[in-house]
Amino acid sequence: MVFTDAPMTTPAPHPLNAEPLGVVSAEGSVAEILRRRILSGRLGVGARLRQADIAQELGVSTTPVREALRSLTAEGLLEIDTNRGAVIRRLSDDELIEVLELQLLIEAASLRASVPVMTEAALMQAEFLHRRMLDSVDGAEWSLLNRDFHIALASPSGRIRTQRTLRELLNVSTIQLRQDIEDWEGRRAQGEADHARFLEIARAGDVEAAVALIEAHTGAAIEHRIEMRDRARDL
Repeated sequence: MVFTDAPMTTPAPHPLNAEPLGVVSAEGSVAEILRRRILSGRLGVGARLRQADIAQELGVSTTPVREALRSLTAEGLLEIDTNRGAVIRRLSDDELIEVLELQLLIEAASLRASVPVMTEAALMQAEFLHRRMLDSVDGAEWSLLNRDFHIALASPSGRIRTQRTLRELLNVSTIQLRQDIEDWEGRRAQGEADHARFLEIARAGDVEAAVALIEAHTGAAIEHRIEMRDRARDL
């Protein structure tokens, strides 16, 4: 099994039935399946991912699994341990602060490009995700919806490299966000209020307001993480 080193919150899916590989490449499909398991918490920090077990479960050869693990390592979700193989990374506070600072820079630039050309389709997608977040009772689901909300608002920009980088940064920070909404009082409510405001601003096409809001939105997470880091150092 893939989940030998971390307890699962839900039963293991039947190979390819619960998580179909779809029409994209085998490598991309395996990477997406593993990525979602990591981001949802089904595979926890420190869990070891064994190529042979993953290949057997998903019904593919070890080649796309090996390439998928390399891709996830490049994204910062995994690290290669000489003794344990591919292991889900535990980011230090300094690393996470850096991720959030980069995320803020990239998303601000993305919003500057996307808000002036915002499409109705992107707005409808973001509104749908926002409603699902309001109804969600699961922290892992909420965190994934949050990631997809930010990606939806960035999508009209047409900046493929920027969107790819933003997605990778959001993937890494999503793991911490899942924990934050459980431990940081008011984090979820503030996030949902900010998202409602994002939708208003995007529909109005107000670029400067969108940039100011993302600076406050992500800036709060950066300040919180700095505070948590400094508090831990003082202990």
